[in-house]
Amino acid sequence: KFWSLWENDNLMGCGALKFLDKEHGEFKSIRVHDKFRGQNNGIKVINHLIEEAKKLKIKRLSIETGAGKFFLPARKLFDKCGFKVCEPFAHYKEDINSMYYTKLINE
Repeated sequence: KFWSLWENDNLMGCGALKFLDKEHGEFKSIRVHDKFRGQNNGIKVINHLIEEAKKLKIKRLSIETGAGKFFLPARKLFDKCGFKVCEPFAHYKEDINSMYYTKLINE
């Protein structure tokens, strides 16, 4: 499933949700255009994805992201949205270039 966030005719950001099983989903490709950063639009995308996941009866959401400095804003966003660092999930393996996050969500 894929969603996008728009302001008039301007694409602000997007995000996708992949089912890992019937109650566990993974966020994929969460992006916010540079022009719209620093305005809480990343939180808007994540909150929308969480609400959609709840509608789909997902109980746990997980994320894989980069461990490098470039991905620090994404990691801060995930922390701010209540995600916690976790072990690799699904097909992922330990990797010094990756970090893994998860969050239980309520209906």
